[in-house]
Amino acid sequence: MFSQSIWLRSDRKNLDQTFRTLAGLGRKPNVGSVLVVGLGGKTLKPELLADQIAASVKPTGKIIIQEPGGISATISKGNHSKQFDETGGGNKA
Repeated sequence: MFSQSIWLRSDRKNLDQTFRTLAGLGRKPNVGSVLVVGLGGKTLKPELLADQIAASVKPTGKIIIQEPGGISATISKGNHSKQFDETGGGNKA
């Protein structure tokens, strides 16, 4: 599992580099599946990041913390993601 907190400055160069770095990490061959968890801000789009990683043909999902109703609901949704259950990746709680 890879977990990283990132503070993003608003300039495009840093944002692009951060996006490329996270996408590259997710596409690495030793990564079996990826769940992109976004806070819901507009700086780094989790759906675009998930699409970039999914292009490597591995199970990839995304969750926005603000959508399910907070941290606990987001964790529950991530733990019960059908996308990961069907492919053998992820947490099958």
